[in-house]
Amino acid sequence: KELIVCLAVRKLTRSWEAAGLPACFPELRPPEEKAFRAKGLFDPLLLISDKELVVSNDVELRPGGELLILTGANQGGKTVFLLSMGLGQWLTQLGFPVGAAEAAVSPAENILTIFAPNGQRYGRKGLLAEEAGRIAAAVESLTGGSMVLFNEPLTSTGPEETKSISAEVIAVCMAAGTRGVWVTHVYELASNRANLEEALPWGSRLGSLRIVLEEVGGATRLA
Repeated sequence: KELIVCLAVRKLTRSWEAAGLPACFPELRPPEEKAFRAKGLFDPLLLISDKELVVSNDVELRPGGELLILTGANQGGKTVFLLSMGLGQWLTQLGFPVGAAEAAVSPAENILTIFAPNGQRYGRKGLLAEEAGRIAAAVESLTGGSMVLFNEPLTSTGPEETKSISAEVIAVCMAAGTRGVWVTHVYELASNRANLEEALPWGSRLGSLRIVLEEVGGATRLA
C-alpha cells in the first residue's frame, strides 16, 4: 500500500512538472515555531480536475501561530487557497513534495477541517445543530499544535449571529495557540481583528486576507 501511495504521488508531481508548476520538499521547522511559509503555493487538485488556470500564492504565518481570516467575493478562490495550505501541510507530514517553489513548515499535531454543508437534508436535527456539533467537536480536539481549516463553518444563521458565534470560536482557537485559516463572507470579522487581538494578548495572532479579483491577460486571478 505504501508503494502504491508513493507512485501515485510521483505521478501527481510529474503532472505539476508537465504543467510548468514547481514542487519542493519543505524545510522542516520545529513544532513550537508553528511555521507555515510558502512561495508559489498552489492547489494540486486543480490539475486533477482539469482546471485551465492554476493560481499560485505566497503565504507566511507569523511565528508562534497565526489564524488568518480570509474574506472575498464568491468564486474568488477562498476555498482553493485554504485547500492549498491544507494539502501543503498534509503532504509535508507524509514526507512528500508540496506544490510550491519553496516552503518551510512545522508539523501539526492534527489538522481539523470544517467545510460548509453541501445542501444535504438534516431532518429533525436541523442545519444549525449540525454546524454547531461540527464546531464543538473541532474545539474539543484543539491543541496548541493543531492546524484549523474552517471554510464557512456557519451558514444557517444571519450575519450578526454568524459574527458573534464566529468571534467566540476564533477567540478559543487563538487562546489555544492554533494556526490556520477561517474562510467567511462576514467582512466585519476581519475588520474586528484588532479588538480580538487586544482582548487576547496571548496565544495565536490574528491576521486577515481579502481576495480581490483582477483581470490579467484575459484571465481572472487573485490579487
